Amino acid sequence: MRIFDRKFGVDFLAGVPREPGIYRMYDAADGLLYVGKARNLRRRLAQYRTARRTKSARGEGRRGGAAREGQRRR
Repeated sequence: MRIFDRKFGVDFLAGVPREPGIYRMYDAADGLLYVGKARNLRRRLAQYRTARRTKSARGEGRRGGAAREGQRRR
């Protein structure tokens, strides 16, 4: 079972409208991390359900990109 389904329930997305809306993400201590908006709220939240973390998404790719970008500015 996916982490998303464990946290929100398998039927969670069925109750989310397919209309524009906003969503908020919180950390474990209920601190606001991110506010997002979507034209189709159900489709956007479904993307989080199917997202997989890759090595580059965890930060290694970002650091490498930032270093290259920083080198170009010099």
